[in-house]
Amino acid sequence: MATTYRLRVVTPERTIYDRPVVMIVVRSTEGEIGILAHHMQIITPLLPHIMTIYLEDGKTEQMTIGGGFLEVQADETTVLADSAETADMVDGECPIFRGN
Repeated sequence: MATTYRLRVVTPERTIYDRPVVMIVVRSTEGEIGILAHHMQIITPLLPHIMTIYLEDGKTEQMTIGGGFLEVQADETTVLADSAETADMVDGECPIFRGN
């Protein structure tokens, strides 16, 4: 069983995501960062990108992040996003998911 931690993705409108994950990969202003459980505490700005979320059952999910900040604490990671959408929320017009 992989070690998990709580991931929260929050936009100005609402909480988009709040559940345990094994790992996330985000794009900061310093490049891509992978966050596992027990990662050192950091706060870093995020660029617009597609965040990959690795779940305990081995599956992955993706979410568009329209910029914001990543805050990693001892047992919780929070993405404070300007905007965020999961794949099932996107209407097909999102340029990030289209690859444009």
